[in-house]
Amino acid sequence: GEFEFIEHLRNYLKANREQFKNEEIFLLRNLSRRGIKFFQRSGFYPDFIMWRKIKDKQIVAFVDPKGIRHVEDEKIQLHENIKELEKTIGREDLKLESFILSVSKFKDIKKTYAYSKKDKKELEQEHVLFMEDKEKAINKLFDML
Repeated sequence: GEFEFIEHLRNYLKANREQFKNEEIFLLRNLSRRGIKFFQRSGFYPDFIMWRKIKDKQIVAFVDPKGIRHVEDEKIQLHENIKELEKTIGREDLKLESFILSVSKFKDIKKTYAYSKKDKKELEQEHVLFMEDKEKAINKLFDML
């Protein structure tokens, strides 16, 4: 999933170079067990930290490509928890986001109990995007940033 995410991100940024000409985008690999950690109980270390700098504003997005058939709810709900952290920091020039990029196909996760009642749009509102959508998933990610 990590390689696929980087490949789709690279392709998207190249194809949309003009759109990003006045900003800087950095992608860092978050180190497992030594990097930025969320949730004391489960110790969730999102795989990537993406910084997007637009003039005097910064957006920091925690991105985790993974299969989601057995993902705990708190990892999916990180997008809500991170907004609380953003409020606590209280800076107008800083926005925090998080995304799960599912390498599991949507049709496959619909078969599981946890996701059987959710449609794709609902999951996208929870910042779960599907790598099967290729660069469209990256486009949705940037739209949400």
